[in-house]
Amino acid sequence: MCFLVQLEEFEQPESIFSEYAYFSSYSESWLQHVRAYADRISERFRLTERSLVVEVASNDGYLLQYFVQKGIPVLGVEPAQNVAAVARKNGIQTVTRFFGEQTASDLSAEGHKASLIVANNVLAHVPDVNGFVKGLKLLLKPQESLPLNSLTCSD
Repeated sequence: MCFLVQLEEFEQPESIFSEYAYFSSYSESWLQHVRAYADRISERFRLTERSLVVEVASNDGYLLQYFVQKGIPVLGVEPAQNVAAVARKNGIQTVTRFFGEQTASDLSAEGHKASLIVANNVLAHVPDVNGFVKGLKLLLKPQESLPLNSLTCSD
């Protein structure tokens, strides 16, 4: 039995995430966790300098920095200007946009196709879940999107 309740009304994302107060890299235990994750997932999926790791809601680059250290290209997608600026200052390529189908389409058209997409603690903040998931599928490299091919998203 599930007792999850969601309202159809929601706060506009721009009013929450324009100047975001939380920086993920402030938590040492979280950094230890994501460093171990980057090590495990890089090995599991054999990520190399020809791969691309994209993180949606990438915050200050807390996770992507560990892929960069391994020589794996990364791209952060972060809507908060202030947090994205910190990531860029630390050498993490970051675009400042809300993620969804249009953003994924634009990034794909620019030649960004992901080997791995990470989205930590973000789905609950997304008003258009179907568009978000469609965007994930669009952004994955075709040969690596096979697990998502069975996903259906209704409008």
